Amino acid sequence: MSKKQIKTNKQMLSLVKNAIVHFIFCSKNDLMTDEIFKVFLNSVSLNHLDDNTILKSSRIRKLIDWNRINKRQKIRLISRDPSLIKEFNLSFSEYSITELEMFLRFHPEYANDLNIDFDKITPRECLILLNIDVDICEFIDFSKLHFTRIEMQQLIKKFSFEDRIIKNINFDLLDNYLKRMVLKKTKMKYVSKIKFEDFGILDWEDLIKKNPEFLNIFNPDYFPNFNLEIFTKGDCSSLINLAGILPGAYDLIEKNKHKISSYGWEKLLFLDYEKYSMICDWEKLNNLSFKILKKKYPDIEKFKVS
Repeated sequence: MSKKQIKTNKQMLSLVKNAIVHFIFCSKNDLMTDEIFKVFLNSVSLNHLDDNTILKSSRIRKLIDWNRINKRQKIRLISRDPSLIKEFNLSFSEYSITELEMFLRFHPEYANDLNIDFDKITPRECLILLNIDVDICEFIDFSKLHFTRIEMQQLIKKFSFEDRIIKNINFDLLDNYLKRMVLKKTKMKYVSKIKFEDFGILDWEDLIKKNPEFLNIFNPDYFPNFNLEIFTKGDCSSLINLAGILPGAYDLIEKNKHKISSYGWEKLLFLDYEKYSMICDWEKLNNLSFKILKKKYPDIEKFKVS
């Protein structure tokens, strides 16, 4: 038998032994004397005992050596029963805020006992603390925190209503997606803090479709160099998508109608047949578009170019 096989067999025997000890202890411990109970308790792996078993058994709680329980299990146990903090003689200084997250979620009143050094908290810890008590933001210097994109997304999504937090964001560090996210959550409140030079067609389209109020951004006070011609790039698809909202869209469509595809004209005619039939480039419409439009506008056949 090779050394590897011998080692494997020993591991299997140890596993079987531990399983038998665990089974006997869990199923027969009520028949044991305290002395035998303690022998088994010291032999069984405490990490394999479920939390409820430990919490509900007065015998286990009386005879257990709490030092054998790992930090993670201690957090789980005090989350279920904070009275164990004294039994553990637990000091919060031995744990990070991240490690205590689950406990604080269930028992936010203990946040005041953490003795937090706000100059040293991480962005992750900042989010944990804000979720516990938003007023903690008064003690946080956001300029010292370097949030990841995901962390910043969580911050905006969760606390967009809280001016004390959002006003401290460095908007220059946000990408276009996060800028749009702030605007969608807060409307025009922080628009003066955002630079729009890097915004593309799809960014504008997304914002305006979400809320036409964002058309006010085109006001010279916010964006003096904005030109609606940006929506005429390519096949004018963004211009078509915003045709019912964007002021001046009709004139731009007429000016750039040679760029618009069959599908583009199909969408415009469905939007306002009477209006756009006057400027439609009928030669662009293919048979499929005619067929689709004819179901709603039977007289469209007269415009068909043979």
